[in-house]
Parts: sequence; structure tokens; C-alpha cells
Amino acid sequence: MMDFEAHPWKTLCLVAIGVAVVAYAAIGVYTVEGTSMIPNISPGDRVVIYRWGKIRKGDVVILTLPDTKSFAIKRVVGTAGDTISHSKGFIHIAEQSLPLRSEAHPAIATAGVVPVKSYFVAGDLLYESIDSRDYGFISRDSIRGRVLDFRRR
Repeated sequence: MMDFEAHPWKTLCLVAIGVAVVAYAAIGVYTVEGTSMIPNISPGDRVVIYRWGKIRKGDVVILTLPDTKSFAIKRVVGTAGDTISHSKGFIHIAEQSLPLRSEAHPAIATAGVVPVKSYFVAGDLLYESIDSRDYGFISRDSIRGRVLDFRRR
């Protein structure tokens, strides 16, 4: 029979490696390039995201854009089941009104409800932002993570 000696430093190293692996998988850092979140988040700011967990209305998220596969930062305005209506050049969703462009994405122009496992996102700088009004709903799989914190450049 083999005897095992306790080596606290080995245990500590294994725990540290485990924590580092989990942190690497759960946390990401991105540098903001666009202007759609001004004045809250500006180009050059660095954001820390959490990749796991529930996405809620009001959360700022990093997402992969549907056609270009590039990243964008937007605020979640609507979640699955939220009603969408249109009137006088505006789209109304979850008690918010956003200017509706004449060339709005067909899914947005005709939708009555945000689909399951989907989100409606918009930039804080509404008149400059290219967002769900232009490219439609965002699937949960397209969201890289929720912004936890950011640092000004």
C-alpha cells in the first residue's frame, strides 16, 4: 500500500490553476470601437464581460453581429415575449420608444412579439446606432457576454 504525503503547496497550485481556468472561461475583456453607446461607454473604453448567466433588460452586452461576424456593444431593450408595436415613426417595446427607420429589418417591421431565446438590442446613441432595428432580433447564441464593468481609456 502506498502512503501519500500532504503537500499544501501542491494543493494550492492545483486550486489556483482551477480558478484561473474557470475565470478564463467565464470572463472576457473587449475594447470598444464604435460610438453607439455614447455617452455611457465611449470608443477606446475597455469592458469586462461575464459569459455565463441570465441576460436581462437593461444589460449591456457584447454580441456577434449576424452578417459580419464582428463584435458590437448594445443595450438589451426587449426580451422574449415582449410586445412590439409601431406608431408615428417609432417602435414601442417594453415601455420604450425608439425611432423607426424606413428601412427597418423586416422581422422588426412585422413582429408583434420578441421570439423565444431572442433579444431586441439598441445603442444608447439612438440616432447613430445600427442595432436590432436594422439587423433584427439577436439570438442568445450571438451574445458573447454581459458587461460587468468598464474602464475609460
